[in-house]
Amino acid sequence: MEIHAWCIMTNHVHLIFRSIENQQSELLLGDFKRFTSRSVTKAIQENPRDPSLKVRIGEAKQKRIFVGIF
Repeated sequence: MEIHAWCIMTNHVHLIFRSIENQQSELLLGDFKRFTSRSVTKAIQENPRDPSLKVRIGEAKQKRIFVGIF
């Protein structure tokens, strides 16, 4: 994945990217979402500065907001 531009918001991310290996963009984006959701969840669990974050992770699990990590 080659990222040309990004904008990180409080609850989502905007990306302008392209595949450098001619992979379908839907598959590439799915891989990116899985990697990102796992990384964010791990960072929150390892650095619990805000106790409400664990509650939010539980809510996300119930709503299946994170892709492919649970």
